[in-house]
Amino acid sequence: MAWMNHLPASLYIGTVFDNSAAVILPLSDDYLLPIYCFITSGEYTREIRKINQKMQVAAGTLDQVPFDLTHRQKVAAEKYPHGLPKPHSSDPTQWLFNGHPAGSTQPLHVAVARLLGYRWPRQTGTSFTDCPSLGPDGLESFADEDGIVCLPPVNREQPVARLRQILTAALGTFDERALIAAAGLKGSKSKTLEEWLRDEFFEQHAKLFHDRPFI
Repeated sequence: MAWMNHLPASLYIGTVFDNSAAVILPLSDDYLLPIYCFITSGEYTREIRKINQKMQVAAGTLDQVPFDLTHRQKVAAEKYPHGLPKPHSSDPTQWLFNGHPAGSTQPLHVAVARLLGYRWPRQTGTSFTDCPSLGPDGLESFADEDGIVCLPPVNREQPVARLRQILTAALGTFDERALIAAAGLKGSKSKTLEEWLRDEFFEQHAKLFHDRPFI
């Protein structure tokens, strides 16, 4: 979990992290679910802030709040009767992301990346705890062979038509205007895919991926 602000927390999957986060490790697997439910609740943050009101909370403070195990076990049993949910992310900036436009927070950006042949880590054989690597999803056939697509139509290069094809294959019937309006961190003003690709895509792409563009 992070030490800053509202103390956002998630399940730790064993990857490297910096000193802006800390790991809370239960003494027993039986305690994992109740502790997770407590830490991800607003009540946990309120209890921490009673002890420390600084923006950055010291790591030694994170386990100093009152914890009623019996009560939290009941809460956990009601909230997760089948155990902890499997790791999942619809955010394409995350390694857990499955690389498919459907269900993504940024379907247009994911579709462009797939059109140019990009694949997310789980699509290239990488796996994580409770999060296996993925096989083909059917969109591979839409990827450009050389990863270079001209914005203006040139010979067989029809970028917008091909983008619509991959979106149809991934999403079925879709509202193009709505997808464009929701693209990027702050939305888009473009009216057509042609305008969006030409005027807004790359700037949005760079910001979306934390100024580390790969397209």
